[in-house]
Amino acid sequence: MDELASGLDTSSPRDLWRLVQEAQRRTLRGTARQWARKLIEVDPDHRQARGVIGHTSFRPRGASEAGWFDAFELEKRRQKMFRHVDYGWFPEQDRERVEAGELPVGGNRYVSIVEMNAQHATWDSPWEIDSRFYRIKSTESLQVLWFVADDLDAFTLSYLDHFEIQDLPCSRYPCHLYRTVE
Repeated sequence: MDELASGLDTSSPRDLWRLVQEAQRRTLRGTARQWARKLIEVDPDHRQARGVIGHTSFRPRGASEAGWFDAFELEKRRQKMFRHVDYGWFPEQDRERVEAGELPVGGNRYVSIVEMNAQHATWDSPWEIDSRFYRIKSTESLQVLWFVADDLDAFTLSYLDHFEIQDLPCSRYPCHLYRTVE
């Protein structure tokens, strides 16, 4: 990656875009994505760089401005869902309750996260979530589960870039996390 940058200013959006284009010309897709991410740090709304990493501009109904989303997030946003940092994806209409620690269980009913974690603490009724790259089944708390899911997704993105991998062979990798000791 550094050899491409020789003689260029890696704080200049114009030079960073040249690096992205040169990496693409050499079919170094992962390197192109790495340079595109650096360019986005300098110019967050650089449309072409966002395209290289698979982001699309989208403005949800009622939002004051558009945001940049990858395919996974875009689908969730189109389904009118929001991401709670600890509990994952939920319908927008449940935001206030979820932020208060109550999760929807159907039929206009809500249960506290503490109670939900207790209900999913055994292997016969584990949590099951889908992150960008993983389908995770676990008896850990939902907060731990999303923490692990976010790290696994970040690791996978780095792996794809480092090893110049364009596409993954399956939609989601199964992952099981469970407690063996209380």
